[in-house]
Amino acid sequence: MSNRYSRASRILVTDFVKNMETKVGFRKNAKTHYEKLREARIEKIKNYQTNLKNIAASSKPKARNRTTNRGRG
Repeated sequence: MSNRYSRASRILVTDFVKNMETKVGFRKNAKTHYEKLREARIEKIKNYQTNLKNIAASSKPKARNRTTNRGRG
């Protein structure tokens, strides 16, 4: 019984791999599903990093404007 399931799962895995390796797109712009997923993952990471930088920049203490107090006193 377990042999039957392993054969079916092997077929599913090979179909999945074939699907991931098929090219999508036209000519030079054609990319495999692997490449498209990888690019999407990299894009998400870049967006996350810029978001973290923006959060860090907004939480820094801002320098006070000391020019208003000059010359007085």
